[in-house]
Amino acid sequence: MPLSINVSKEDFLPALSSLQSITGKKGTMAILANVLIQTQDNYIEIIATDLEVGIKKSVAAEIINQGSMTLPSKILYEIVKESGS
Repeated sequence: MPLSINVSKEDFLPALSSLQSITGKKGTMAILANVLIQTQDNYIEIIATDLEVGIKKSVAAEIINQGSMTLPSKILYEIVKESGS
């Protein structure tokens, strides 16, 4: 089963916002524009790096299916920002 979570927009959006300064830089490695999302027991970790600086944020979440994935940070941020509550 693929990663599946329920997370509050009010908790998730500020965490994603704080990573935009790291992932928004123009670089030669496309993967650095992504965030890594990993599930833990009752929260997710959102991780970003530019290979010089790294940031890891934890956000409370309901974990339906454990897993991890990378997603484009800017696109994910815009989707969450524009979504309903």
